Amino acid sequence: MMFLNRKKFYFYHVRKTGGSTVNYSILAALGNGDELYKKLSRDLSIKIDGKKIVGWNSKKINHESFFYGFSHHPYGNIHLNKHTYSFTVVRDPFDRICSHYKMLKMFTSGNIQHPVLKNEGKWLENGVYSFVELIPDEHLLRQLFMFSKEYSIREAFQNMKTLNRIVPLQQLNNFITAELSEVTQLKLSTTIRNESKYYLSIEEKEVLESLRYKLNPEYELFDKFEITF
Repeated sequence: MMFLNRKKFYFYHVRKTGGSTVNYSILAALGNGDELYKKLSRDLSIKIDGKKIVGWNSKKINHESFFYGFSHHPYGNIHLNKHTYSFTVVRDPFDRICSHYKMLKMFTSGNIQHPVLKNEGKWLENGVYSFVELIPDEHLLRQLFMFSKEYSIREAFQNMKTLNRIVPLQQLNNFITAELSEVTQLKLSTTIRNESKYYLSIEEKEVLESLRYKLNPEYELFDKFEITF
């Protein structure tokens, strides 16, 4: 494989696209996945058998050497050298935004004090009705925003073309166990992480449908790559 000489790997992690599964697969291949994930969440970088893992923090990603890194930061905020193998996972835009809503509902209905609720909890003040009104474009169109902070389909397309791989969510398991295993030279397996246990009511589904037309720019972007969901 042409990427086998890469020694550095970076994941542009869009929320609710299976990213936690990717990150956990790397950590689990290097040790106790649960313990390492907790430590990484606290320290933002850890070293295991000489391999440095960096998560979430753009300053560390841009200025420190690492084996594997990931974050939610937009493309323009991340500066990688040409020897880095970079990839992202994409998901049907409507399915992704439903998943985001379900995650927030799971946290609030289960009284889970997750840090995201500090900023996003207010979107649920009136349930699904306030969610569709209050969710900002940078979260609604996060897959587009990740690669163009101006929401430009053309710019996002050009930036995404610099990645080594764009992985549709339905191909994620195979990507992890085959290509990502091969390029990282780790024996990776998949365990689904952070799957929401909240189930949408008929009313919630109908209200969320009102967001579908706003997601057209992302569908347009993925059409350029001939990605289907």
